[in-house]
Amino acid sequence: MLDQLTVRTISSLEKVFLDRPPRQDYQRASILRNERFSFQIAYMAEEGWLPNACVIAFSVDSDLKDNITIYRTVQVPCLLPAYPRFDDGYERTQPGFYPDRLERAADQTVKILLGCWQTLWISVQGDSLPPGEHKIKLIFWKKQHTGEKLAEATFFLKVLDVDLPVQTLVYTNWFHADCLASLYRCPVFSPEHWNLMASYIEMAAQFGMNMILTPCFTPPLDTAVGEERLTVQLVQVEKKEDTYIFDFSLLERWMDLCLQKGIRYFEHAHLFTQWGARHAPKIMARVNGQEQQIFGWETDALGQTYRLFIQQYLPALRCFLENKGVLGNFYFHVSDEPQLSHIEHYAAARQMLREGLGNHQVLEAISEYAFYEQGLVDIPIPVTSCVEQFVGKAAQLWTYYTGFQSFQLANRLIAMSSRRNRILGTQLYRHNINGFLHWAFNFYYATLSRKVCDPYRTTDADGEFPSGTAFMVYPGSEGPVPSLRLFVFHEGLQDMRAMQLLQTLTSRDEVLELLDGCFGTTGFRDSPHSDDILLHLREKINRKIAERTERPEELAVSCK
Repeated sequence: MLDQLTVRTISSLEKVFLDRPPRQDYQRASILRNERFSFQIAYMAEEGWLPNACVIAFSVDSDLKDNITIYRTVQVPCLLPAYPRFDDGYERTQPGFYPDRLERAADQTVKILLGCWQTLWISVQGDSLPPGEHKIKLIFWKKQHTGEKLAEATFFLKVLDVDLPVQTLVYTNWFHADCLASLYRCPVFSPEHWNLMASYIEMAAQFGMNMILTPCFTPPLDTAVGEERLTVQLVQVEKKEDTYIFDFSLLERWMDLCLQKGIRYFEHAHLFTQWGARHAPKIMARVNGQEQQIFGWETDALGQTYRLFIQQYLPALRCFLENKGVLGNFYFHVSDEPQLSHIEHYAAARQMLREGLGNHQVLEAISEYAFYEQGLVDIPIPVTSCVEQFVGKAAQLWTYYTGFQSFQLANRLIAMSSRRNRILGTQLYRHNINGFLHWAFNFYYATLSRKVCDPYRTTDADGEFPSGTAFMVYPGSEGPVPSLRLFVFHEGLQDMRAMQLLQTLTSRDEVLELLDGCFGTTGFRDSPHSDDILLHLREKINRKIAERTERPEELAVSCK
């Protein structure tokens, strides 16, 4: 039997460990009408006799019930929570189990681990939630549908009668189609593979991703020299002596799927190998009726053979994209993360693209300003640790981070506090950043793609990157399983949109003054030292939005 159950309502920024109670209660908030909002219910059985894990039930009492999805928060293994150099923005840095995976609690039951803190993740979302204050009550029962009430928790949510504007930030979190085929053990572009990709793309779009890495050819990313990743090539090629014939039917199917799921922008997988553009990507073609590899590590990127291919491919692709009506939302990469020592070789590769595409835009993850200064990159994507040297100089400016940007910088690592994840949206607004890139929505391989990892056991790419770097979703039996990091990152994007809305109602200077009053400074190395700062900032923004839309009575949430 179970004698006592303690429950507490807490914010989405809390990370609750089995052996640590929540730090602070959180019982009310405000949101805009079309926002996704999350909070948590923490619970612990303090007394009782449990021969095995005890299953209890819960129910939801709210007029928003149809807009609520409830997940169980699952602790995941983290053998590499942080690199040796870390700061005070981590919850913990020792190997162990950390809260991250969110599994749907569709049966409305939970298992009780005696003496351990656990949480339910409550997600409220709708295209047009009814304005006004709503009460969300969660009731715990000894048995499903019947039995004694054990405890209850209530949260008050105020919905303002105004919408967040459409997201203007272009956001890509690199999508790895080959990882899905490898992990689920299904043939590439089989019906099962297409169904899996559809479910993963849909979830990515639901959480703010509006650009997708498109494997026209197998992306030459995270691949050891001389080795290769599983072939995922949307553009079918036939070679007849020095002539190439291109079939874009699979690419069209991919684009139609992505557009249907909410993706608006496309980025062509890199046309040259990573870290220097020395070689061609792996490209397959039919030659004399047989499928074979025609380019790869053995190909000199600047050699005549690959140049001839590019000269024929890019105009054909451009014609297809124009006819499809997506050319303006299609971008290209040359080579990922080139260094200054590669600049001459990169420039020659870039010229090959100009010959086939004209001045069509190239965006690139770079850290050296010289690439932009010399006109080799149209849209620079510097890493967050050096992006500020580009601010005010580039017409369009993006930024990115990987697991290496884990000291004093925003990131989405499992061991980090969630406020270090969410603060990125505020930083992007503060610096007028147009786009954000991350290399891994679903990278389920080990370092350099040498083997497939089980994400339920290995969250650090086989010991290479701190846990959480390589993926934002876990593989479920029928599709993706979200992480709490996915939700929190999206909250940061919503913060950015709320600031943009307030700017249209007041001025950018007034919004910046509000930020400075909360943070002092909001550089990319500045993160809040408490959850309250971010939570109160958002309430202040909402209050000002309500005041400017002539409905100040709609907001009654305390903000400091």
